[in-house]
Amino acid sequence: MAEQTKVSGSLVLKRLKTGRVVFLSVNALGKPFFQGWNSSSGTAVPDFTTVENQPVATPTVTSSDGTAVKITSGEWKYNDTLLTFGDPAADGWATSTNANGAFAYNPSTHELKVVKNVASADNTATDTLTFTAHGEAGGANYTVTGSIELRIMTLGNSANVILISLVNEDGNDTIITGDDDTVKLQATRLTDGNVSNTGVVKWFGEDGKTQIGETGDTITVTSDNVQGVGIIYARWYSSASSATVLASDAIAITDVKDDVDVVVSLTDDSPAEWDGSSTMKVQGLLYKFASGKETTLVDPQPAQSAWTHEFRSSSLDTDCGTISGKNPVEVTKDIWAKVKDFEDLVDFVSCTIS
Repeated sequence: MAEQTKVSGSLVLKRLKTGRVVFLSVNALGKPFFQGWNSSSGTAVPDFTTVENQPVATPTVTSSDGTAVKITSGEWKYNDTLLTFGDPAADGWATSTNANGAFAYNPSTHELKVVKNVASADNTATDTLTFTAHGEAGGANYTVTGSIELRIMTLGNSANVILISLVNEDGNDTIITGDDDTVKLQATRLTDGNVSNTGVVKWFGEDGKTQIGETGDTITVTSDNVQGVGIIYARWYSSASSATVLASDAIAITDVKDDVDVVVSLTDDSPAEWDGSSTMKVQGLLYKFASGKETTLVDPQPAQSAWTHEFRSSSLDTDCGTISGKNPVEVTKDIWAKVKDFEDLVDFVSCTIS
């Protein structure tokens, strides 16, 4: 028996005409994508106009069978706004001609950098940066989309947040391609937007319950920790013996050599966002992977009894309920009622197969 998991919206799979699947991940290297708004001083923290504070989003593409994948062009969106850019400067970065010039794009690497403050009295909710990549893999064209959240929150009352990012090393991304490949992650703890060294960080595997690695700010994830596409959690505690989570974050890791994967998405008739009263619908689909062969949707899909949807809040890791033996499921107002205003909701979907 095996269990596969994937968080909704963490990455998108796009089928090519050859049956090959391209994975796109968009991740922060080194500096986390976070900015807080201090309403007392009227300032954003950290200050993105300072070069040392500017976070960079790096897109990475990989194919399911190891075929070389190339990005030939791409577009970035800031929430629903398509970003446009002027000519690159001598350093290779082109500043956005819209969105208040807050972003810079490197056309050689397709990376996006935040160069101006985005948090303000009028913007204290999390923003989304979405990259659409066009390219070629094994003679077939592809288009695939991935996104990264720019987490924004109001500071004050000792607000705690923990943010996972990739250790800034060449070749380090969120995709495991073989037994010897690893992903190196780091966690940054912030209180009111300032780096904190209090308490401890513990890492948990994709079941959200089993601790992996050593207690500390960094971890090396291997293929043993992930099945298909799985979630790795970082949780901040006041001490090693405490059971109270001060803050939590999660990141999706893809192991392309595994043979099955649960892909989670909203159903076609579901609203894209919760408006305070609507009912969202989430479904899990089981896919079969075979290196060098066609990747297919499993038919028939596992029975209803095989599926479990576990809902948790995105920051404080609050248990928001579990729906077992049903797929798709409706995400109703009573589930959202357990989530704080500054949090999102994570649907942790698992499927038990024989």
